[in-house]
Amino acid sequence: MLTPDGFLLPPRMQQKLGIERGVEVVDIVPGSPAERAGLRPEDLIVRLDGDPVGGPNDLQRTMVAALIGRQVVVVRGGEVVELSLVPVELS
Repeated sequence: MLTPDGFLLPPRMQQKLGIERGVEVVDIVPGSPAERAGLRPEDLIVRLDGDPVGGPNDLQRTMVAALIGRQVVVVRGGEVVELSLVPVELS
């Protein structure tokens, strides 16, 4: 369920991860850092470098150069997947 504060995770996933919400990836720009990291549409971003991502504002606040090479945790098809993140400035 999508809420203004993020996507509400299924109860089983909430219990497994210890968090309630994530941010759904809707689209991936070809050649973007998100594509290079392996993110896919419908992935739910739930942690960034160990910190919970409960909504879009949480994600935007943490996207800084200091996070290059850090881990992003997503829920994909009911499974938890860790990806390496390399953010770059938009042009």
